[in-house]
Amino acid sequence: WRCLSTVAVRDRKVYFGVSLPLETELFVLEAQVNKLYLRKNIYIGEGLDRACTLDRIEVIPPYLYALVPQTGIRVFRQDTLEQVATIPAAEGWGGHVDVEGSVAYIDDEGGPHFAITTVDVSDPYRPRLVARTIPQGALRPCHPLVAGKTLLTLNNGSPLAAFSLDDPFRPRLVGRLNSGGSGPASSRGVVLFSESQALVGPLYWSGQWALVDFSQPAKLQIITQIRAGSGTLGLAQWKNLIAWVGMPREPFSTEWAIGFKIYDASNPQSPREISDWFFFNQRPNAEVAARDGFLFVWFDKTRVGWGSPGWWAGRKAKGRLMIFDIRSPQHPRLVADYPAPPITGVLADMIVHGHYLYLLSYMEWRLMVLDVSDPSAPVEVVNWQRPNSQFWYPGGIDIEGPWGYITGSDVFSVVRLPLAPQAPLGPLSLAP
Repeated sequence: WRCLSTVAVRDRKVYFGVSLPLETELFVLEAQVNKLYLRKNIYIGEGLDRACTLDRIEVIPPYLYALVPQTGIRVFRQDTLEQVATIPAAEGWGGHVDVEGSVAYIDDEGGPHFAITTVDVSDPYRPRLVARTIPQGALRPCHPLVAGKTLLTLNNGSPLAAFSLDDPFRPRLVGRLNSGGSGPASSRGVVLFSESQALVGPLYWSGQWALVDFSQPAKLQIITQIRAGSGTLGLAQWKNLIAWVGMPREPFSTEWAIGFKIYDASNPQSPREISDWFFFNQRPNAEVAARDGFLFVWFDKTRVGWGSPGWWAGRKAKGRLMIFDIRSPQHPRLVADYPAPPITGVLADMIVHGHYLYLLSYMEWRLMVLDVSDPSAPVEVVNWQRPNSQFWYPGGIDIEGPWGYITGSDVFSVVRLPLAPQAPLGPLSLAP
């Protein structure tokens, strides 16, 4: 198969990138008397890695600029297509972010660094990269969560790691669980349950989740571990309740199923399942958040498997936001089945903050904000797309004060956000 990645037209010439199974090329066609003639093609790179794909082409005479994710911008002469320069990318901004005070902690999920990046956001208009901390050992930190003086992350090679924040800008690895590997979670994989306990999932690429005591960061201990299904997609917490979102049966079966289970963790040593809710024919991708007795769950509507050619139809899929009242947890009650919002593709992240629910689109750098002060009647107040954005794959969002901090594969963005339902809502502003 071939994938047409990007197109630009200038001065009767058409510039476009084509990705083949093992290589990517830049082609130039010239229009003459209702015909297109091939003038040149340039070899960009080989392999299936994003580092050799063309994400965007801009022609600003006398130069042509080609954006290659995680590599940079290649600069060519427009007339001869001779490469004259490469502008390195600020690569590895990562997948998820947690902001505490004036420090943003960013993981490197999907990037080239096995690092935690810290950014000084004391001036949101001038965020400043301070350090990239690369932990010793086979760790790849993801899903950062700040809990007091400790930073918790999921990792490859260890389900959970703890970092000391004695120096907030340079986390220091002090402890890790040594009980197998962890797989990626669609939603946040580490959730604070109490001042000294955290929910962690998934474990062992499965439907397990665990409650971990990190009161002594150098000696992380699993309090309890539960296999809830065949795949964990996210975890959320409200009071003593734990909501697990995932798949109840093995992947690649004849029929997908997805949903959630609610556990009463009044006794952390022995959480008790008290209710569940599932439906079928649903691709396994979800986001989940909880606040004030309501559970917010986003499901994709794509009905294809991971291995099928139609999986990429997820880029055009519409999602489904469902809101449940869990104040009587034995009987979750659906209070809103929000129509598919104008967001294309799957979600990268979803969080609830105050009266607002923030949904970040995975494929088109779009942020939608819903007023959920009345959870039974969500109201869209913002639907914003990052200007001139062709960057791949936003990773996560966090809110601190009036600012939203959004990570992506090649960019770190700061946007001004509304604070209260009664506040006048102007257009979101992008800090430079």
